[in-house]
Amino acid sequence: GEGMLSLPAGVAAGTGLLGAMVIATGFCVVLGYTFSIMGRVCHATGGTTHKACAEKASGPALAQTMAIALMLKTCFTCLSYAIVIGESYSRILHFFGFAGALAGKQSVL
Repeated sequence: GEGMLSLPAGVAAGTGLLGAMVIATGFCVVLGYTFSIMGRVCHATGGTTHKACAEKASGPALAQTMAIALMLKTCFTCLSYAIVIGESYSRILHFFGFAGALAGKQSVL
């Protein structure tokens, strides 16, 4: 997600291409493994959502906890993307000579 947007800046700051490739490959392996585990849990429980799998595996308390955790994760992900977009577009507008309230972070959001 958003972390991949900062990868070019990290490479330019001195991590180097090899280090960046190792980090990105590591993330791909971990994400692929967790996706595979979720697929196995869905197959074993017959569920099609995180909540359904949690309910069948452990009961309604875990299912509700999963639903709330995923909702909060989604809200904070949207917030972090809004921050990145606001900062990026504000800098782009300043680069092209726009100034004032219309080029501020608040107006962009």
